[in-house]
Amino acid sequence: MHLTVKLQQLRHFVTLADAGSFTLAAERLHMAQPPLSVSIRKLEEELGTELFTRYARGVALTPSGAAALMEARRALFHSAEAVRAARAASSGVKGRFKLGFASSSALVVLPKLLRAYRQQFPEVQIALRERDNTTLVEALLSGELDVGIIRSPSILPPEVSLVEIERDTLSLVVSREAPLAYKKSIVMADLANEEFVNYTASGRIPGLNAIVQNVFLSAGIAPRVVQEALQINTLIGLVAAGIGCALIPSKCRVAALPDVIFRQIDDLPAAGGVGSSFCHLADLDNKAALALKDLAIQQSIA
Repeated sequence: MHLTVKLQQLRHFVTLADAGSFTLAAERLHMAQPPLSVSIRKLEEELGTELFTRYARGVALTPSGAAALMEARRALFHSAEAVRAARAASSGVKGRFKLGFASSSALVVLPKLLRAYRQQFPEVQIALRERDNTTLVEALLSGELDVGIIRSPSILPPEVSLVEIERDTLSLVVSREAPLAYKKSIVMADLANEEFVNYTASGRIPGLNAIVQNVFLSAGIAPRVVQEALQINTLIGLVAAGIGCALIPSKCRVAALPDVIFRQIDDLPAAGGVGSSFCHLADLDNKAALALKDLAIQQSIA
């Protein structure tokens, strides 16, 4: 017997099985109930078996329907995968590239960006490398990396192209046991006598360490730095332990521990503006890598 089952019929079948009633399934499919009933009946006729037992208030899968459901889901999944692969191939975007990123970008920028990119270009392979600003730029110049996401503002060599894709400001992070945690408002003068944990200087290319230092310099404060660390997660842990306060990009509160509080600084100097930037050599011709840049820019203005 020659079967002519359509993907649309399988979609109707799976939706009805999940919904448990024609009324609810029709709503989910944004269609009227009678055409849905006709579609299911035609599918049953094509397969030569009933897939559902009809009741006054709903439907239930028959043994044949239960056996067909998993295969129907698999067929729909593979059809969607085929469409994604075809779109990626038609776009000309394929291959691989190497992406370097600052640790804080893994908290704020990368999750949304890479999730969307992988959905749009599933055939592209990305090798991820965590770097600080200095070693990331050095890796771009040596060809070890194709593209990177670094903390900005940064002063880069002229052969490196840079575009900002995310903006943020610094927040004060304190232990819940610290007096500043419950102060009604906080200004820079309140930080003059506090002990701080700060980022380790990242070398020739300025990173968050330099941005924090500039914030204090602009406010005329000499910070009492008692500990340094490479990673934002480590700084947050040190704050939670009561070692000191920290100035951390506000959006990194997604990594906050229960024992710390992020507080806004009312008179934060303009130097406290931070962001993430997409960078690469000006002559980059890797289509897959440039497609990531385009997507990052799209997300930044959405």
